[in-house]
Amino acid sequence: MKFPDPWEGVPADRRLDFTVIREPIESLAEATILGVERALPVALQAVPGSLAVLLMLAKLVETTFSTIRYICAEKPEDPARRISFATSTPPLLRSMLDAIYTLIFIGEDPPTRFKWYYNAGWRELREEYDRHVQRYSGKTEWKAWLAGYGTHLATLEGQWVTAHEAANPKAIRRWPTPSNMVSSGMLTADAQTFLDYMRDWFYREFSQDDHLSLPGLIRRGSNFLRPADDSRKESTWKKLRSDWVTYAVVLFLAFLTEMVLLCNLDLRPRCSYIWGILKEYSSMAAEVYEARYETKLMA
Repeated sequence: MKFPDPWEGVPADRRLDFTVIREPIESLAEATILGVERALPVALQAVPGSLAVLLMLAKLVETTFSTIRYICAEKPEDPARRISFATSTPPLLRSMLDAIYTLIFIGEDPPTRFKWYYNAGWRELREEYDRHVQRYSGKTEWKAWLAGYGTHLATLEGQWVTAHEAANPKAIRRWPTPSNMVSSGMLTADAQTFLDYMRDWFYREFSQDDHLSLPGLIRRGSNFLRPADDSRKESTWKKLRSDWVTYAVVLFLAFLTEMVLLCNLDLRPRCSYIWGILKEYSSMAAEVYEARYETKLMA
């Protein structure tokens, strides 16, 4: 059976020229981050630690998106940037999706979820400290480091956990993974439906790609096995790169939209405008938009 060329088989009108959305999405990202820094709603400002978490998430996701743009860029030309670098994208896409899950889960009940987030984080740090003590206590070269870590944990006790919680770290609930968020029974109906959809059609595939189970290894690595003179090799790289960049744009816009909604920033029309462009090029973007943001942005 003869298959169509992977890249040339994509209609020209379905190939997104990034220059069409570059300025709108860059300016939306800048405005969103600025809004988080300066215009959090009073109710969110009152939640201890909320600003730091939201700002770190926003800047990390923007940096992740910029990293994908850089390694997948065609222009400016750089002979050191191989087209196969795009195969490093899927784990970064999963990281972006992790941030979306976290933002939605926290946004369902900010006061309770932020406290849980910090509590669980302290437990993880304490367990890391205990592992180091078990392995390296008694070794002179580790004495100062262990003492410093212990002092740091004690300082955080008053900020992240109560004395009672610190006395029994194992009683502190762990922060849920995306899969556990979906199965927690703690989501509203619309969030449950959306995160179920994202798990089935995005997270599962990105996890395969990240963990390099056979389907993920084949997706990311099979094109390396083609002979150098195989005419389909370059076309396959172009198609894979295009698909992964499209995922990145959609996930970045989804994250920004979630942040705009959670922080009640006056940026909804700009989100809607970019979704309107994307869904004309990508059926996947249209599905994500219709699954959640079409309704949310009109509310």
